[in-house]
Amino acid sequence: MGNHSSSDRPGCDDAATWNILQRLIEKLEMGRENRWPGELPEEFVSKKLKAIVGFEIPLDRIEGKFKLGQNKSAADQAGAFAGLASETSPEGQALAKFAERYFARRVRE
Repeated sequence: MGNHSSSDRPGCDDAATWNILQRLIEKLEMGRENRWPGELPEEFVSKKLKAIVGFEIPLDRIEGKFKLGQNKSAADQAGAFAGLASETSPEGQALAKFAERYFARRVRE
């Protein structure tokens, strides 16, 4: 899903940004069979945080656009589908099946 947002609020400092990233990692890795432990060298994290603008915006509404790699090459799509198909989580399997049906329908149209 793609979206567009704007705010006049300042970005977060490195500590707050790292906290946001840790919460995101936890959310995305939760339930995965081969979970990434999220352990990174402090020097690496510090360097990478300089290139990331973390932010938190309270939202009342969000509008998005459906995105499933339809603007990518067939090779990129195949790689993404293979990755999804190898997921053991029910969510990964469901998305893989949905993507397969979605693109099969688009090819027929």
